[in-house]
Amino acid sequence: MLDGVSSIVFASAFGAGVLLSAVTVLLYQGSIVLFAVALQGVFSDALITRISATGCVMILGIGLNQILQTKIKVANMLPALLVAIAYYYIILV
Repeated sequence: MLDGVSSIVFASAFGAGVLLSAVTVLLYQGSIVLFAVALQGVFSDALITRISATGCVMILGIGLNQILQTKIKVANMLPALLVAIAYYYIILV
């Protein structure tokens, strides 16, 4: 929904190129959805909660970088998503 509204605004400013980029966005977001459906049986609600909490901390770091001009290297935190999964399966299960 949000992408559709944004594309209408961008199309008024940038023209038909926005329509061509929709194919790329469809492939990218569609692959994420298909990957999530494939992992649906593997991930429990508790695991998804832990991964989401880790992602929220990373988004907080991005926000702090933008607002306070800090130098938090959020890309270095990406392995924390795997640590959250390992923590769940090793410690909690």
